[in-house]
Amino acid sequence: MTRPHLGPALASALALLASCGGETSEPLPEPELTYVHAPGIRLTRMTVNQGVQVELVRGNEVAEASSYNVPLLEGRAMLVRAHYSVHADFEARELLAKLTIESPSEGVDDVVQDSIVEVKGDSVESSLHQTFAWYLEPDMVVDGLRLRVDVYETTPYEPGTEPEPEPAAEGAARVDAPALPWAAWDAALTADPDPMQIHVVLVPIEHHWGDCVSDASVPDAEVEAMRKELEQNNPVQVAKLSVREPLVWTETIGESEAGFSPILTALSMLHVDDEAAPYEYYFGLITTCDGYPSGLLGQAIAIPSEVDPGLGYQRVSAGRYSGDGQAAAETFVHEVGHTQGRRHVRCSGEAGVDPAYPYSGGVTGVWGFGIHDLRLRSPAGSRDYMTYCANEWVSDYGYNQVWPVIETLTEWALEDEAASSGGQGLRAWSVTDFDEILVGALYVDGTIDWWTTRGSISGVMSSTASIAWELDGEHLNMPVWISPRGDDETLNFAAVLPEGELDEALFSLELEGPELEGIELAGGSPGPAIAFDGLHRAPGDATPN
Repeated sequence: MTRPHLGPALASALALLASCGGETSEPLPEPELTYVHAPGIRLTRMTVNQGVQVELVRGNEVAEASSYNVPLLEGRAMLVRAHYSVHADFEARELLAKLTIESPSEGVDDVVQDSIVEVKGDSVESSLHQTFAWYLEPDMVVDGLRLRVDVYETTPYEPGTEPEPEPAAEGAARVDAPALPWAAWDAALTADPDPMQIHVVLVPIEHHWGDCVSDASVPDAEVEAMRKELEQNNPVQVAKLSVREPLVWTETIGESEAGFSPILTALSMLHVDDEAAPYEYYFGLITTCDGYPSGLLGQAIAIPSEVDPGLGYQRVSAGRYSGDGQAAAETFVHEVGHTQGRRHVRCSGEAGVDPAYPYSGGVTGVWGFGIHDLRLRSPAGSRDYMTYCANEWVSDYGYNQVWPVIETLTEWALEDEAASSGGQGLRAWSVTDFDEILVGALYVDGTIDWWTTRGSISGVMSSTASIAWELDGEHLNMPVWISPRGDDETLNFAAVLPEGELDEALFSLELEGPELEGIELAGGSPGPAIAFDGLHRAPGDATPN
């Protein structure tokens, strides 16, 4: 921040003093600068913003944490703004606002930061240059932090010469509480001190098609661009991204009638085969030799209905990637949002929308701020990132929706870290806690892929469809749970496995009933008999096939 210059008289006095007594070896201490509160301006509100704006002070009312529209998070960068109004006769000029930051920690000195603004009229919410604004680094944002703003004239006065405000002054000469809060000394904020993290494994898709092999390299700079966009739109201190070895794909991508669904199935199988932790999201970066399906930017395998460690195989999504992480970042945030449990927000013909979204047209409804790009986002000009519209940002509704998901998955990650390092912490989950289940994907062409995992059942139990088993010479029908995938007509299936030895068993899918009208299996229903032996791929078993 630019600090004000010394007054001419004070600067001359210091220069004269320095020229006398040349034998003095130690420099004289610099006198403390004093300022007078600026007349004709009134501070009205103090807001803080870690992605979504929260009003901390209005006049002399300091908001309680229970009234915050979103929680604040310790260890996450924060924008602080002071908003103001001026008297009708106010004379435009530069003014100096000082933000005093008092830490609750013992032994930590108060910090004062300056903001100099050319004040020409009332503050303008859409401009960082027409409000007093400060950027607090993550390590400064702690629970119980206390803030105060005072507004002064920019020219300091020598000690004992500062003018006193005239109590009877009127109009622009009146000093009308240019401080926030007005009467209380400062405002304390409440910030959640717990760690909040997102763990994502990026899986480049290397396409082999004809004589072409796509470039599936992902430079560090592109990973960094995606990390920053995910962090800006989610209540986290850090998003931890890693890049896995590429997944080789030898089928068409551009002409796929099922969009990215076959790739999503392969990624879900990979999540199982890699024995990935349930808090790890897998995101496929799709490079291609034959183009992309028209109009499709990204896709998620499912929208998990619960925060359940048994649904790790559903934390899978994918999107286009052409070597530009920034271009892929918005789709990345959207698709990870689906796997966090978020549905579409209505703006431009989206299907499967969230009926509880509170703002019409998909607008965010609240001022946003990018903790990395330092840009403001308008509540009416920005759209929630779960829309298909431009100017994507996170709404307070979306921020609150993913908070408990991130909170729980972070707890799993920390438990895993403690257990892996030999600590005393115990995991609240273990892959062996779950039964082995059968998972399937029925594509629009009637073909179906099957695999198994240890996990939880998700979806709606069908009243008519079932899995037919041939087991030890007996016919057994098991219920099946069905859920749609987003952005195409693929259906996800999940079923409990029957008890007993299944290595020689056969199974098939039977589709009937009005709920499945228009869906046809290749070759008709029931589908072809599948041998369970060789399909078995659940992690955590002593002797997987």
